[in-house]
Amino acid sequence: MTGRERIKAVRRVFPRYDQPLDSKCNHPEKYGIQRTPEAEALAQGITPPDRVRSARIEFRSKPNKHTFWLGETQEAHMHMARRLLGGGTSCVSVQAATERAYQLLFKELGII
Repeated sequence: MTGRERIKAVRRVFPRYDQPLDSKCNHPEKYGIQRTPEAEALAQGITPPDRVRSARIEFRSKPNKHTFWLGETQEAHMHMARRLLGGGTSCVSVQAATERAYQLLFKELGII
């Protein structure tokens, strides 16, 4: 669990609990402040033991990164594709549009 998740969990019961107070509670020797037993149970009770990274961002779980440059015409085509994939009223992300384009290309080439 990240610090934000811990603060959110404690804040459900203690509405005025915030990041500066959490930081002070993490260093009781410096500030002389500690969580109540109930708040400490909330903070420690739902914390996974070995959390490596936050799973909240999907593309961070994808291990490969590709960077490319587009010309003006290609950029215009990318923008049109993003708008069409978004239903015509909003744009999907460049990530989503690129993944969809690769999926269609791979199907056309018989890879998938």
